[in-house]
Amino acid sequence: DSLSPYLVTIHAGKTYLYSLKRKEFVPRTSVLLWGSSKDPIANVEGLRITNWTFTSIPLRAHLPKLKQQADSWVAAVLKWYSVNRLSLSTQHSFSVLLLLPLAALMIAFLRNVVGIRTFGTFMPAILSLAFRETGLLAGLLLFIVVVIFGVLLRMSFKYFRLLLVPRLCATLTCVVMLLFGLSIFGANFRIHSLSSLSLFPVVILAMVIERLSIAIDEYGYRKALSTLGLSLVAAALAYLLISYHFVSYLFSAFPELNLSVLGLAILLGRYFGYRLTELVRFKSFADKELS
Repeated sequence: DSLSPYLVTIHAGKTYLYSLKRKEFVPRTSVLLWGSSKDPIANVEGLRITNWTFTSIPLRAHLPKLKQQADSWVAAVLKWYSVNRLSLSTQHSFSVLLLLPLAALMIAFLRNVVGIRTFGTFMPAILSLAFRETGLLAGLLLFIVVVIFGVLLRMSFKYFRLLLVPRLCATLTCVVMLLFGLSIFGANFRIHSLSSLSLFPVVILAMVIERLSIAIDEYGYRKALSTLGLSLVAAALAYLLISYHFVSYLFSAFPELNLSVLGLAILLGRYFGYRLTELVRFKSFADKELS
């Protein structure tokens, strides 16, 4: 729908909207008011505007942390600390960033308690944030496509005998161009999961491609692909945790909850017991001792 001018009228304490285009009153709930300024939507010089589009980002409203009281210093401090003081775009960015410590804690639990091996410590955590924008299945598929393409390019770089840093730079360049091409393809065919690839961690992808290629050369395809699969499982579990609406709302409305994540990380760092995978791995030794 195109933009239409409306006249706001107030009668007996109630607000009514009069459509100057349709010459009739319309319900307030059926109209999205874009603004009340008399200035035009856009100003140009030497050109003529033929079309424009609008982009919106859904944001969840945060409930107040404390009933506002004029004489309450606690309410004043919490109001000053509120995330609502930030702009909408900054709120959206921090609503994602504030979930990163929780995702990292999930990965630390899987590595130190469960015993899952992953490519890097924070790769699955950062990858889980990207899955929030693309979706889990689409994100996994895109990750696999990019990694396969990158590994093939990485193998072709062997013939050039490049040093480590230039080779990483070349891999990163190829990954960025591939993501850009997929995003353009998704925008042209209106595939949302492809058009939101700008949030994919390109540096992490380049490092995964490098480490996967080295693991294939040193340990073979079976162990390298096994570690990559476990990394994706860890990223998927972290995604399921941070994509839960209640969890994402709590951490965006109450950023101080990350202090509890800090405490849990310290407690987890003091765990020196067996991992679950080690109990299964060394179960035969325990059976021999019992016999």
